[in-house]
Amino acid sequence: MRLYAYIGNELKGFSDHNRYKKWIENYSSDNFQPLIQKAVVPLPGEHNLEECQLMIFSDFDFVFVGDHSYSILAGMATTPESDVIQTENPILRRNFNSWRAIYDKYSEGYMQCIENMLATEKAENLNHKGLRKALEKISDIEKEANLRVIQFGGLKGLKLEDIKLAGERSICHDVCFEFFQTVIKKESLNADVHVLSYCWCGDLIRSTLPAGGLNGIKVHANELEFEESVCTGKILGKVVSPIDKVEAFAKICGKGNDKKKLLSVYIGDSFKDLLCLLEADIGIMVDPCQKVIDLAVSWCG
Repeated sequence: MRLYAYIGNELKGFSDHNRYKKWIENYSSDNFQPLIQKAVVPLPGEHNLEECQLMIFSDFDFVFVGDHSYSILAGMATTPESDVIQTENPILRRNFNSWRAIYDKYSEGYMQCIENMLATEKAENLNHKGLRKALEKISDIEKEANLRVIQFGGLKGLKLEDIKLAGERSICHDVCFEFFQTVIKKESLNADVHVLSYCWCGDLIRSTLPAGGLNGIKVHANELEFEESVCTGKILGKVVSPIDKVEAFAKICGKGNDKKKLLSVYIGDSFKDLLCLLEADIGIMVDPCQKVIDLAVSWCG
């Protein structure tokens, strides 16, 4: 996000008559600048881990890794723009244009939904019902985008071994991995750790975590359908939307240790994690931009 903000500001003077005008204006705006500040989170009372079951949940994109998992998979499935422009192969050209059209359509709907949510009258208290209803619209956008990817067949032909290799080579956030390594190794915590992600392929995540020394973390994500280790192009939707994510969160918590009181922690990075952040005993937002803060204030009072 800091990189996007930096590039947006550097290109600010070139936005007129530029095909990327909206992109530049969005990432150079004051609303997008990441908010960097320390926070002190008070815990109500002392938590005896002999009596409590600690459950930690986290998003994957931008928490564990510095890029969208969508981008990693789409990048594996298509040819870079510079190569497409130079080629006479109509299949390669159509492949790139289709990915770009899917992204543009998704981005347009996503940004419009955010603007509509920000235009809503500010809530004095938590408007949980209204927030869930608003995020259902984001859910529709996510599902439509996944359906377009399936219909286009953009992921068809990807090899499982290549996906796992991409996961092993992902650029990861060292601080995040160090934190979870400490949590897992500290036996006295007895923490149950889960990743909840919109990633198209859970295998990508499952190959990334062990590469950083994080074995034993349970992964809840969408899956790709494979035949003899080759992707058919079909996405098996399990965690497609904010509603799916919070329902998975509630289901997992419901299976907690009945003999112990549950202490849940959720770590997210975007407003699509708000429902889970509100459900958890402790909610942590990683590097939120101003728009995310504005949305939280508008809907959560």
